[in-house]
Amino acid sequence: MKADQRGARSEIVVDAELVNWMLVRDIDPFDHAKVRVRLAGQILKDRLGRFADRSWIITSPVRSRRHLIAAGAVVRTHGSTYRLLRRSDREDLELD
Repeated sequence: MKADQRGARSEIVVDAELVNWMLVRDIDPFDHAKVRVRLAGQILKDRLGRFADRSWIITSPVRSRRHLIAAGAVVRTHGSTYRLLRRSDREDLELD
């Protein structure tokens, strides 16, 4: 939840859910010293209508703190907010 201008709490609007997700680490193409963390997974309930259910996506870089990325959490990327459901049994990806 986040506070509005009056200090009252408002509900976080989730844009979609991710299932069978894993972390994807890669190098920022504009700053080779910076490692980005993104998520790959199957999208569900995309309220913005961008993707069909169960489509595989890779998100833009995650803005949420790394230790908060876990099943059941809500995470933010550059332009979307995702609820993370079941994590994949596959290993996380390292892209060079």
